[in-house]
Amino acid sequence: MLTYTRCPQVTNSFKIPATRVADSLVNSFGLAMVTKISDSKLHLRLARPHLWRLASFMDGDNPSIVLPQFTICDLGAVRSYFRQQMFSHVISIWGAGAADFGPDEIRSFFPAAKIHVARFDDIEFESASAVTKHIVQSIPDFGSGLHVADKVLVHCLAGVARSSGVAFALACQYAGPGHESAVLQTLVAQSPWIKPNRRVVAYSDEILRRGGRMNAAVSALRAKFIARRVD
Repeated sequence: MLTYTRCPQVTNSFKIPATRVADSLVNSFGLAMVTKISDSKLHLRLARPHLWRLASFMDGDNPSIVLPQFTICDLGAVRSYFRQQMFSHVISIWGAGAADFGPDEIRSFFPAAKIHVARFDDIEFESASAVTKHIVQSIPDFGSGLHVADKVLVHCLAGVARSSGVAFALACQYAGPGHESAVLQTLVAQSPWIKPNRRVVAYSDEILRRGGRMNAAVSALRAKFIARRVD
């Protein structure tokens, strides 16, 4: 789990481990800028601090769910950084009408990985370009047989909604019924910027027969996010 500690040298800043998560946040989202590097840590000045408050509600929860390693990121991070990493499974999500649709590029980055490609837009209402139940059904089919030692990369364009919704579905399938909230908390602790696409989650809840618990977990997450923005 990532930890965030107040850095006294810089107002409104935190220091976090210099990991791929920090690299993705700084380079792809512009949420922070590096102020200095020392003791193997990046010292970041937060550009939008309210987005980072999402991580703070995890501090006392200590989820006990053990999952395969999930990496949730944007397309730019795949191209600039993660293409150098080893993954057992890769889910590549593209827009329904993406002009730069490039599954062959992704396959060239991860020749040894099991790869699944999906195309739909990041919208949560009925639309021709929205995710369908058929598309979501392909996710648990792809993820069947996941092992705790597996490393799973899920990317979309921004690395926020579609990819996290799909990762949430895979993780819930792996963990089994009754752990939906803890699974989402675990993913948020690793990737505090995520906001799972509700349409992906709703279909996943139905397909995995979770009785609304996946939907409820995402609703609770968004409520806490909104509350922290208001604060």
